[in-house]
Amino acid sequence: MTITTQRAANVWRPRILCADDDRDIGATVQAILADEGYDVSCLFEITDDALHREIRRLEPDCILLDSASSTNYNRSWTAAAWIRNRRRTVPVVMFSAHLADSLEAEANLTLRAREAGFAAVLLKPFSIDELVSAVRIAVAQSVHA
Repeated sequence: MTITTQRAANVWRPRILCADDDRDIGATVQAILADEGYDVSCLFEITDDALHREIRRLEPDCILLDSASSTNYNRSWTAAAWIRNRRRTVPVVMFSAHLADSLEAEANLTLRAREAGFAAVLLKPFSIDELVSAVRIAVAQSVHA
């Protein structure tokens, strides 16, 4: 299930997909980023198929991906690699409550971290400024085909 903010008529707003199984985090991220001028959709029931379907449907400019959703623990690393290898580059910001995952992704020392190629890593809980900054940088890296 996805929840999407309404897009203002004739105004381009970068599209963000927030994939997190925690509805409170999704709603908070959506409210913060919508206030910053982003068009935000949230995906709460995270499966590989649902994630791929939403990416194809939305063609987001940035994806916020929970590194360890309870639905598919640790699948987001694989999903990030799939997103990175698409025809269109879509930066992925990983957010995680797991310090070890965050450190691994930031250090980029493991094969799965290099394959995922996260644009940024945010450790939960993160500040509003950290979230907005990471998304702003990621959206600037978004490459349209």
